[in-house]
Amino acid sequence: MEAKLTEWQVVGLIVSTILPTAVLTVPKAVVPYSLQSSWLSILAAAALALVVARVACAVCERYPGQTIFRIIERLLGKTAAMGIGLLLSFYYFTVAFYVLCQFSDFMTATVMPETPAVAFQILLMIGVVYAIYLGLEAIAKANNLVLIFSLFTLCLSAVLLFKEAHAGYLLPLLEMPFPNIIMGAYAPLGWLSEVTVIWLLAPSLVSGGSVRKTACLGVLITGAALLGVLLESLLVYEPYQLTLLNYPTFNVFRKIGIEGVLERMDPFFIAVWTSSVMMKLTVFVFGAVYCLCEVLGIRHRGPVLLAVALLVTVYASASWENSAQLSLYGKYTFPVFVYMFNIVIPILLLLVASIKKRSIKA
Repeated sequence: MEAKLTEWQVVGLIVSTILPTAVLTVPKAVVPYSLQSSWLSILAAAALALVVARVACAVCERYPGQTIFRIIERLLGKTAAMGIGLLLSFYYFTVAFYVLCQFSDFMTATVMPETPAVAFQILLMIGVVYAIYLGLEAIAKANNLVLIFSLFTLCLSAVLLFKEAHAGYLLPLLEMPFPNIIMGAYAPLGWLSEVTVIWLLAPSLVSGGSVRKTACLGVLITGAALLGVLLESLLVYEPYQLTLLNYPTFNVFRKIGIEGVLERMDPFFIAVWTSSVMMKLTVFVFGAVYCLCEVLGIRHRGPVLLAVALLVTVYASASWENSAQLSLYGKYTFPVFVYMFNIVIPILLLLVASIKKRSIKA
């Protein structure tokens, strides 16, 4: 990987890897468990995600400047490196088609219900392929612009929703028991654990850049954004109302308006959110292609990129028949899958690295 990224570009890519899909449904994922105390679940998830970030970074820091495949090869051998590399490629591929499904499901459910989902999927994937063709540096620069607009939109919405806020919806503050808070943190921790994308980005970090600092900053910024979105939703809707909405964040934005100046803000939200999802999808398709090429020793990635993009689109268009099936997958199956790759594997690699280091010293 010849591209060189600044610390803030890496931070931006980490935020965009997590935030776009999480921001859309975070109230629906958390509120059913911890109700008005859901903000505590976000704080708990962010704290645990910082631990995940430190574990993932510890693996990279033991072998600075090397790709994750060279690291695994040094720890476990070439055969294990190829096996884990293929698994990581499958992980990025799976997340990519799931993100594409979420995007098309949202667009057909709320914006253009008569348009086939596959049309949205093809259009978005064309943009993704072009972005990857331009390279990682171009992706990072474009992502920073998209991220600035996204965070500005969230901040502006907080100001414009002030008149709609009902502080009483947050009371009583600490009523929910600890198990409910932890259950509410289950989905957000899965999203925030995607900070392990730092494994892809660390070799491209400019000399002198701190892998650990960028990963932790990415988690903190994303956690703060999710907390802000959740609080906005809780201040506008009562907890039980949020559990009934498929896309509560979008419903919150529909309430925003300035008479005579800005009647509706939801089209602006859709435009910014679509750009953000494209950035997220770009990172995961890039990850799938990069891992596959590294494992198989393929130098020219163009044909692999086209093949992966086609497979992601085909798989996304044929995976689920309706929104209910997609929602069930996202609620029960997908988090387990993410936990395995983003938490279990990094912990195991760090344990192996620690044992190997001690054996060398002995």
